[in-house]
This record gives sequence, structure tokens and C-alpha cells, in this order.
Amino acid sequence: MTRAMHIGTGVMALGTAFLLAGAFPVDGGKQTAVFHSPAFIAVCVALCLLLLLCCWQRRRAWRQIGFHLCHLGVVLALAGAAIDHFRSVSGEVQLPVGASFEATRMPGPGGVPVVFGFGIAATNFHVILYPPDYILFKKNQERLVRGDTYRVAADGTVAAGPYGRVSADRLRNADGTWAEMVMVADGVALRKSRQTPRSFEAVLRITSHGRPDRYERLAVNHPVAAHGWRFYLVSYDDEPALHVVLNARWAPGRACAMAGIWLLIAGTPLLCFRGRAAGEVGDAC
Repeated sequence: MTRAMHIGTGVMALGTAFLLAGAFPVDGGKQTAVFHSPAFIAVCVALCLLLLLCCWQRRRAWRQIGFHLCHLGVVLALAGAAIDHFRSVSGEVQLPVGASFEATRMPGPGGVPVVFGFGIAATNFHVILYPPDYILFKKNQERLVRGDTYRVAADGTVAAGPYGRVSADRLRNADGTWAEMVMVADGVALRKSRQTPRSFEAVLRITSHGRPDRYERLAVNHPVAAHGWRFYLVSYDDEPALHVVLNARWAPGRACAMAGIWLLIAGTPLLCFRGRAAGEVGDAC
């Protein structure tokens, strides 16, 4: 085991201590400040330099390709993270739904707008809702008294306690939508509660000068990538008008970090399961 490997092991242990310190919750989420400290950045830089030194010392041992892939993968992943730390841009875009509404910028730090260099528009917005709950109301003299809440069963009916089961036909309007109110007895009614969204998505139109428009599906956990930017669908609202809320992020180090991760994936099995020549003694790292 070389001197660089000994030092690298100590530096990696120190970096692990920083990671553990940033993982313990603190009021206000301030524990993540450790990742922005000069000491943590110095540890990461030192680890990258030592890993490169290890690769250089074994530069002629190309039979140990797994060793090189794993070490270089860590370096690339950390380098990509560092690029994003210093140069990434992120923000929120409130985009009205409609082909005529196009956003080409978003608010940036200090109120300075960040220009995308292209336009985006949200169209074909679609929401899938969970079935509603129905709340029982009884008329008591001149006021309504709220009772129990009943869920819609899998067959589309509601078991309304002492008032029996309400059929699916009575709970649906002629157009297939859920009825706002259903009378179950004299002075007793079931009233529909607000439905909860199960999923929602839209089509994101991307317009660039000199290029045909692109149309991409945009959904929760299904971002759209365009010209180095990634757009994530966060939420939507219909007040004062229907609009979607996007999180926009430009991360120039993403490609570098992903390349490092793939090198780690490729190098780990080669490093762990490579054959050994007769009499060869393996070096730990």
C-alpha cells in the first residue's frame, strides 16, 4: 500500500466525518452548511489529488483497469459536484397554461432575471383526481349539522351508515363527474369534499430560433431537459388563472458527475472480481 493510499484513506475518513455531520438534523436545516465550508471543500480537493496520484503511480498497470475506473470515477463525480456548487442556477417559474403564454426568463438572485435563451410554454394540462369523500349533513331547524365522512368504495358506491348504500349512478352526473350533493333522506344529504390530485402532467413546448418546436411530456418526477436546463413540475394552481409551477435548474456539472458515476459502476465489478495471477499479491486502496 503506497504512501499516497495511506494519506488518501485518512482524507476519505475525514470526508466521511463531514458527511455524517451534515446528515444529523439541526433546527432550520443548518446542518448542510458544513458542505459549503472551506474545510470540506479542501478535503474534497485533497482527495481528488490523491486519487489522481494513485492512478499516476499505477499508470503502467492497465491490467488493473477497474482500479483506474473507480478512482477516476470518484474524481469526476466530485468535480461535477464542485462545478454545480459554484456555477449552477435554479429558480421557480410560474407559467400560465396555454400556447400563447411563453416564458423566456425567470427571476434570479437579487431580482436580476435569468434568461433561458429559448422559450417554454405549458399546454395540454391534465389532472387525475382521487375519488372524493362525501360528508353527511343533517338539517337541524335552520342550520346544517356536519356528520360523518364516508369514502367512495371501489365499486363507486358509498356506504352512508344508517342511510344505507348510495349507488354509483346517484353519485355521478350525466357527464360522468361526481355529484356535488346527493339527498339520502328528508333533510339529510351527502356533500362532496374537495378532491385530492393523484397525478398531473402537461406538455412542455420548447421554442428556439431556427429550430422546429419540441413537445415533451412534463410530469412529477419526469423532468424535461432542454439546452442544459432541466424543468421539474412542482405543483399547479387555478387561482387567479390556471398555471403550473416549475423548478428550473441549470447544472453544468451534471454530465461530468454522471460520467463519474458510470465509471464507478463499470469499474467496481472489475476491481472486485478480476482474476489474480499466480503468486500476485493484491494491493488494497
